[in-house]
Amino acid sequence: MVKNVLDERLLRALLENQPEAVVYYTPVGSGPEAPVDFEVAFCNREAAFQTGIDSEQLTGQHVLHMVHTDDKVRRTIFDQLYRVYKTGEPSESTYYNPVLNKHFSLLRTKVEDGVLSLARNVSSEIRTGEEKDKSMAFTNSLLDAAINGIYACEAIRNEAGEITDLMMLRINKAFTRIIKKTEAEVIGKTFLTLFPSSRENGAFAMNCEVIQTGQPLRREVYYEGDGIDGWYDVSIAKLGTDCMVVNFSDITPFKRVQLKVEGINQTMEQVFNAAQMGMFTFRPKYDSNQELVDFYFSMANEGIASYVGQKPEALRNEPGSKWFPGYLTNGVFDMYKETYLTGLPNRKEVHYNVDGHDLYLDLQSRKIDGEVLVTFTDHTALRQAQMALEKTIDELKRTNANLEEFAYAASHDMQEPIRKIHYFSNRIREQFSQDMDPAALRYFERLEAATDRMRHLVDDLLAYSQVTHRPSLFEEVDLNAKVQAVLEDLELTIAEKDPLIEVGPLPVTLGHRRQLQQLFQNLIGNALKYSKPGVRPEIRIQSRSVQLPDEGFMKAKAGPGAYHLIEISDNGIGFEQKDADKIFNVFTRLHGNAEYRGTGVGLSIVRKVAENHNGYIVADGVPGEGATFRLYLPAGQERTELPATRQLEV
Repeated sequence: MVKNVLDERLLRALLENQPEAVVYYTPVGSGPEAPVDFEVAFCNREAAFQTGIDSEQLTGQHVLHMVHTDDKVRRTIFDQLYRVYKTGEPSESTYYNPVLNKHFSLLRTKVEDGVLSLARNVSSEIRTGEEKDKSMAFTNSLLDAAINGIYACEAIRNEAGEITDLMMLRINKAFTRIIKKTEAEVIGKTFLTLFPSSRENGAFAMNCEVIQTGQPLRREVYYEGDGIDGWYDVSIAKLGTDCMVVNFSDITPFKRVQLKVEGINQTMEQVFNAAQMGMFTFRPKYDSNQELVDFYFSMANEGIASYVGQKPEALRNEPGSKWFPGYLTNGVFDMYKETYLTGLPNRKEVHYNVDGHDLYLDLQSRKIDGEVLVTFTDHTALRQAQMALEKTIDELKRTNANLEEFAYAASHDMQEPIRKIHYFSNRIREQFSQDMDPAALRYFERLEAATDRMRHLVDDLLAYSQVTHRPSLFEEVDLNAKVQAVLEDLELTIAEKDPLIEVGPLPVTLGHRRQLQQLFQNLIGNALKYSKPGVRPEIRIQSRSVQLPDEGFMKAKAGPGAYHLIEISDNGIGFEQKDADKIFNVFTRLHGNAEYRGTGVGLSIVRKVAENHNGYIVADGVPGEGATFRLYLPAGQERTELPATRQLEV
């Protein structure tokens, strides 16, 4: 009996000092099969603390009538106690005490004919778990927010300790986006199962290397296979004993652009080296005072290296003055320096007569990416040929001038002997005609005719020599007045031919008075000379303004701009169009002297006068129908008032 009392006291003492709340409930009511309620048979200090009621007051209270809870809580406690009591199965749950602001873990177990309830404070554990959950959620957020793909894996080893595969433990969202595999398809799978091609392309070996050495690694990797074809920037770090984390980014677009640029650069370098013109790039060289004193070759092609008997590689990274010392003092360096400092392109023709070279170069310099790109064309041979040609032209000019002077002098000096021959032959014939037989008289007639042709030829040569040079001074010339003067000079021929001459309004232009009169004298004279026998000659002269090169046939003949177009047309014998250009050559005649007398110089004078006035003349002809000459004279700022059209009946 005494022992039982001691055991009970000891049990109470133990229960009273437990850190958990201990409450023992016994059934109340009709019996153990269907209790009506449960009564608090025992509670310790912790239980009283959690409920806020003294243990003495709490002891003996019925669950359905507890004063510190509401009806809903009372019924919940009763139902839990009844279930444990009835089934004998323990019950575990947690609840939150808002008064104490703490979480409790509740264990109820059937003991003898009652239910023992233990409530333990688990607030710190819950807080730790919540903090872990928050930390994990934060970590997951960081991983999923990362642009790069991330995965963690653990080594799988065989009995010999060799790594045979990797187990996928964790991935982020970027991994699923880049590799195009879902989380369910990856987690728990092995690396070689997911990426079998990694054994051949070295990706698997690279991961194993980090686990075995413990050294972090970063590489650019090209992965082809397993539905993947791209470039990746991969970083691997070891975690713990047999784990690692891999961080990778898809650099395929950048890498393709890079490879394309490298290909373009290689192509450009090939073009650079294959270019026939000389090409090189210069980067600046400074002295101790930061003064730009020279340039280094960055790139050079055969075009520049061949001048010093080297390969392009020999020039690279060497100062320009090492191979071309004279460029520092002959102005070429100053040209490159100006381009580098101002950024403005430069182009010059340079006579490079230093360093043992005598070259004529077309040099161009342009600043590109902090360097000076120089291209040059060597036209030494062309320049030398041009100088030789210029020398020949000068000699020809002197020869032509001498010939013109000779032609002028000869034609001028021949006038007097021809006049005398003509004069004395007339005197002889007049004086001795009665004593001459008919044959002798015919000889004198032929002599006089030949002398007359010679006189006309000399006159025409003299006129042609006078229009060979362009006049140095132009003045305003009224072409209406010039044509009228020509018609007066041709008065005898006009009286003989009885032509119909119609002259439209003509412009006032800048020119040489006497030469323009010669031009119209020859054109109108030709129209009268080459009229058809038995047909009254008709000559029309008219003018209009034109804008070149609208006139198609003039595109290659005269420069663009405004022109006076003066047309002289007739109804004479005409000519074949194939002879349209030939008739302007000196001494060219389409008809013999027996038909139409002439020297073949007149139209040559016409074309020369047109050229002297920066103009041009063309001819159109139809045999038996007539000819039209079109004279183009540049239109300047001269007066443009024109008289009314007039018709001349002579």
